[in-house]
Parts: sequence; C-alpha cells; structure tokens
Amino acid sequence: MLAFDTTNFDTPIATTTPGELARRGRAKSKRSDLRVVGLAALVSETGNVPLLHRTYPGNGSDRTVLAECLNALGKLYDASDNAEERTRPSCRTLVRDGGSWSEQLELDLGVAGCYTLISLPLSHSAS
Repeated sequence: MLAFDTTNFDTPIATTTPGELARRGRAKSKRSDLRVVGLAALVSETGNVPLLHRTYPGNGSDRTVLAECLNALGKLYDASDNAEERTRPSCRTLVRDGGSWSEQLELDLGVAGCYTLISLPLSHSAS
C-alpha cells in the first residue's frame, strides 16, 4: 500500500520575475500576497519511506500531478514485483485524499492496475 499526498508552500520569490514553478495559486496558508510551489509525495506504508516526489507549479491541481505520476508509479510497482520475483502482479493500493479525485483519474488508475482508498468530504455526492 502506498500513500499519495500533495501540499504547497509559500515562497518570497518576487512577483515581478517570471518563473515556471512559483505561481499564484490557492495557497493552503491562505496567503494571497505570495507565490506558491506545489509538492507531491508518494510514501510506502511500511516505514513511510519516500518513493517518489514531484514539485509542480503553484497553480497546478492535485489531479493533474497524480495523473502525471501514474507512469512512474507503474514502473515502481513493476520494479517491486521483479525484485520480489513475483509471477503475478502484487495487489496495488493507493491511498489519497479527495483533492485528487476525478472520473478520468479513476479510470486511469484502473488501467494502471491500482485499487484506491480515498477520503471525500461529506459535501461530495454522486448527484
């Protein structure tokens, strides 16, 4: 089982300089006067060992960064299966929060062979 989460952090990079990473976005700190940088991390269930990380522009979305990580995630699972000399793929479960939910992403995770556990707020309904 793997856990995936994203966060962002403020940066004092001048707002008059161009940049690809530090962008105006929805800062978790609620500061609108600073640019933010996003950080995604994938850790193992045992020992919380970081397996993959990705920085992304502060105006990016959690869904997009997870979708972009699926290829690397698949390679990670395959390497684990090969190292353990498994004849069948291992059970692949990804734990994440509701910020990375979308119908398309659910389909993509299924194609990648991942089961998923997700926490959604009560306000999220299948209407």
